[in-house]
Amino acid sequence: MALDLELIMTNLDARLQTVTGLNSTPEVPTQGTPPFAFVGVPLIPNYHLTMNKARVELRPTITLLVGKGTNRSGQFQLARYANPAGEYSIQAAIEGDRTLGGACEECVVESFRPLGSEEMGVLGYFGGQFTLLVVARGN
Repeated sequence: MALDLELIMTNLDARLQTVTGLNSTPEVPTQGTPPFAFVGVPLIPNYHLTMNKARVELRPTITLLVGKGTNRSGQFQLARYANPAGEYSIQAAIEGDRTLGGACEECVVESFRPLGSEEMGVLGYFGGQFTLLVVARGN
């Protein structure tokens, strides 16, 4: 199967939908009900991962926003989703199907970076961003 960015983004969202209590979308929303996550269009640092151009490397991100509530409760809720295991773990959900339903050869969550306090519209959230590594077939 040739590289299909939309399919990868949609299948990442499908994996996010397996996380308990998490709302998600495969694109950047204009608003959302916390906790929610969305998939960004992937950075493509290497269109030619192999010499015969058969592999492409992608770096999609998943942005997570949780209700601010109090500082303490918002930060603990963010930590729950950043945890590497458990029913709220975004890493465990994504890596539960490392081929994203056959859309890629390999997908792993590389890192999580807290963003701190964020705003979308008039609401305040605590945010974080997961960076993934996806290896897919090129053309």
